[in-house]
Amino acid sequence: MENTENKKDIGGRIFGVCFILFFLTIGTLIVVNGIQKKTANDKFMETAVTVQATCVKVSHGSRTYADFRYEYNGSNYSFNHVHVAKATKTGKTMTLYIDPNYPPFARSDDDFEEVGKQITAGFLIGGIGVIAIALWVIGVIYDKRHPEGVTNIFQNIRQRENGQ
Repeated sequence: MENTENKKDIGGRIFGVCFILFFLTIGTLIVVNGIQKKTANDKFMETAVTVQATCVKVSHGSRTYADFRYEYNGSNYSFNHVHVAKATKTGKTMTLYIDPNYPPFARSDDDFEEVGKQITAGFLIGGIGVIAIALWVIGVIYDKRHPEGVTNIFQNIRQRENGQ
């Protein structure tokens, strides 16, 4: 019987460690990727110029996308498959940021907002791992102070309440 209990205990610990590592790893990777994107965006914005682009096509589905056209130094360019609000109509204008050395490369304000959301999501996912670590440490400390375990403590409380 004791051998089975030890196996359950070891299995639970292995699961707990995997759970913690999963959330910490995924959260860290998402944050690092977001920071890399933010750094690239910041570097891009050092030389970027703004242009006004006009919506020429809107595609509705589970998300709404649009194609935009803009002009820079007398040449026409397109910025396609941009996630936009459902209310976006053909003819709407938006500000784009372009690389003056390579005008076909454009970014919108939404690109910058997505990076912030990604970093926040990474911290939230990593936070689950941190909370799990904190609960695990509290459990280890509790087990050292109360070797009879949580289950026995609840049984003792029930017995006292029932007058046994």
